[in-house]
Amino acid sequence: MSPAAIALPVPAAIPEFLAPRVDNLRHTLRAGRREEALTLARILSEELAESHGPLHNYTLHAFELVAFCAQLAGHPTMATEVSVYTAAAWQRVLDPKHRHI
Repeated sequence: MSPAAIALPVPAAIPEFLAPRVDNLRHTLRAGRREEALTLARILSEELAESHGPLHNYTLHAFELVAFCAQLAGHPTMATEVSVYTAAAWQRVLDPKHRHI
């Protein structure tokens, strides 16, 4: 096994209370309704920011969904802005010694 394979993160499990909404978002994307998926992702991220705080890992993962959906919906500027914001937020949250591929 290569060193890179050992260092790869295990995908985070979706918390049970979020699973139905994430499944709905997936189905919306698979159906080709990208703008609707973007709206769902934005609502989810806003609600999580309110309930858990703007730097909670659930909120940051939801922002990553917003960026992904924005890119798919044809909004590359929004996708980039949200991605950069989220990356900066992860840097603030994570330990300075944290290393991630």
